Amino acid sequence: MNFKTKEAQMRKQRKHNDYDYSALVNRIKSKYGTVAAFAKEMGCLESAMSMRLNNKTAWSQDDMFKAIGLLDIPEKQVMSFFYTLKVKN
Repeated sequence: MNFKTKEAQMRKQRKHNDYDYSALVNRIKSKYGTVAAFAKEMGCLESAMSMRLNNKTAWSQDDMFKAIGLLDIPEKQVMSFFYTLKVKN
């Protein structure tokens, strides 16, 4: 199985478990003003950050830990920022 096929399968599986990153986006905007400014601080393109925040690509553990540090997210609140499932209608 090639990478693109594997990635497509993972994306399809994740569609059933999309995460609600609205609290994370609000934290980003309150600390950095824009997602673009935060992406730059994270060392990635704004488009890559947008894809993460819109459930198109998954957060790597390294990037998640970096974001937690940059955004001063307390350990007890990590779950609410990164693992809140979107409510399906």
